[in-house]
Amino acid sequence: MREIRDKGSSGWIFRCQRKSCRKKQSIRAGTFFAGSRLPLVHQVTLMYVFAHRWPVDLILREFSFSPNTVVDWMRYCREICVVKVEGAMEGMIGGDNVIVEIDESVLVKRKYDRGRNLRTQWIVGGVERINGQYGRCFVEFVENRSAGTLDELIARHVDPQSRIMTDGWRGYLGLRGLGFMHDVVVHERNFVEPSDEEVHTQNIESFWSGMKRFLRRHGTNRAPHE
Repeated sequence: MREIRDKGSSGWIFRCQRKSCRKKQSIRAGTFFAGSRLPLVHQVTLMYVFAHRWPVDLILREFSFSPNTVVDWMRYCREICVVKVEGAMEGMIGGDNVIVEIDESVLVKRKYDRGRNLRTQWIVGGVERINGQYGRCFVEFVENRSAGTLDELIARHVDPQSRIMTDGWRGYLGLRGLGFMHDVVVHERNFVEPSDEEVHTQNIESFWSGMKRFLRRHGTNRAPHE
């Protein structure tokens, strides 16, 4: 098949050059762009503004898209991101001497009476540190951050050959007993362990910061189990 110009919304198609066939196929077939009638340039534009976190009202003001189109595409892009993140959280993370930073954080969900009634929700997560970049991750809502809860969760999500790094919370004290290599940085004293600059939890803390910025912008009205 050969790529040729087309008057349709794609702009290009593939067409078989054999006279006995002349079959056509959209260049969108089997891609992220399949199933939409929007011109490709409009699809790419909507992906661009989504990636740069433009609010819907700004997109509508700057472009001629219909409100339904913008809302549908923003939802579609979010769903793709969710699928990607869920895929990254499948199975165990870490591995032979791979550093996994683990931390717990708290989310506060505002409810009724203009924020008087607050619900506290703990989350625990871990990220691989590979060549200074994020690797795979896991995140779970938990009822508490006790040693029993943390031990069970970490044993389920982290390869036992991993090198785990945490802060000094006493709930992590049993990790060596589970067979993990475990390094601790006590945040009351230092953010990076003076005796070994590799020992820190700055990546997972950055992960929390980014997630909370997103939640503040888009809301937290989904239930924890979802």
